[in-house]
Amino acid sequence: MNKQHFLVISLPAQGHINPTLQLAKNLARAGARATFVTTVYGLNRMNNLPTQNGLFYSSFSDGYDDDSWMNSNNAMDYFMNDLKINGSKNLKDLIQKISNEGHPVTFLVYTILLPWVAVVAREIHVPSAFLVIQCGTAFAIYHHLLNSTNGVYSNSVSDFTVMPSFPIEIPDCPYFHAMIFLI
Repeated sequence: MNKQHFLVISLPAQGHINPTLQLAKNLARAGARATFVTTVYGLNRMNNLPTQNGLFYSSFSDGYDDDSWMNSNNAMDYFMNDLKINGSKNLKDLIQKISNEGHPVTFLVYTILLPWVAVVAREIHVPSAFLVIQCGTAFAIYHHLLNSTNGVYSNSVSDFTVMPSFPIEIPDCPYFHAMIFLI
């Protein structure tokens, strides 16, 4: 049986890189081949990458190999859309390149905000898994937000409770469209 080869794909953002890199290191330590993958810009911003037997690094283009996407008024919306479009194609190309070099990818691991990786995995017939990098409380809040309103959402802050008997208000919640969380 050939050695397993995991591609661990990370958004180049605060809170995403360390958990995915730790998983890649643990997989390599267990004897698998693990390739940590992020965008070209994200990988270029990482200093002092750890070296370890079985651990490799690679990147794919999201269409913004520099920080030019940050200059737009709707930077995050454009970035996420372009990441999905360009990332899907370029990740497939990267997987093909790695396979042609004699190291076929046997499993993809991705994090929150990268659901398109699962689509890529299905298209190339490689299994994939979602790596949960947020705490259980965050997922409980998401579940409550998405399932407690019966599909009817209000724009009024006064009509909104994050979680029953949990003293949190909307301003206390993370702002998902803030640019500052990216490296």
